[in-house]
Amino acid sequence: MLKDFDPRDPVTMFDALTANAIQLEICKQIYAQYAVAFEHCDETFLEAEAKNILPYYRRGKIESALVDCLAKYGNLQVVAATNIIKNWAHRAIMVSDRVLITHSSVSNREELPRQALFRKGYARSGQMYLFEDDCPPEPDPSMYLYAIITHCPSVAIKTPEFIDIVFPDENYEKIIGTIRLLDKFPQVGQVKAEEISDALSLEKVNIRLKKKRNA
Repeated sequence: MLKDFDPRDPVTMFDALTANAIQLEICKQIYAQYAVAFEHCDETFLEAEAKNILPYYRRGKIESALVDCLAKYGNLQVVAATNIIKNWAHRAIMVSDRVLITHSSVSNREELPRQALFRKGYARSGQMYLFEDDCPPEPDPSMYLYAIITHCPSVAIKTPEFIDIVFPDENYEKIIGTIRLLDKFPQVGQVKAEEISDALSLEKVNIRLKKKRNA
């Protein structure tokens, strides 16, 4: 139950509710998809078009990879949700009905992803009482902790500069806690060249198979 945790310590709460294995898997998949997405766009499109398409393709690869890799965890649900006007979908990860996670690319480590009604709604619903001084002694049993995985391309673009988990306040105005996943799991930043090559080869095989099925 969330009432068992200090309501002003989201990092400890998140670590207790979300196993390190899950956090590591998320970090690994996001890191790997940066290279896969870059190489695919670089090989498929001209330079200007590749630059335009890359952020969207990378997002799609990350969300698809998270669905696949997290399916093995019984206490996880990865669902497709839409914004309020139903014209844009995003993936939401729910851990044991107590932690809700989305992911977004940002341009600055210290900033929250741009304001969106669905993110503000998640923050308000999840963090409504958790980080206020007048937190009720018996919180709503449906209450959850809202976390956002943020990441940003490095100068090389093929790798992320950082992969963090941040916790917004209930008004979605500031970050009140951060877990730096690449600091927590430094082995992820030491991906071997052959591992990236294997991932790219698998991507090409999948593309060929899809083309055959659609032929």
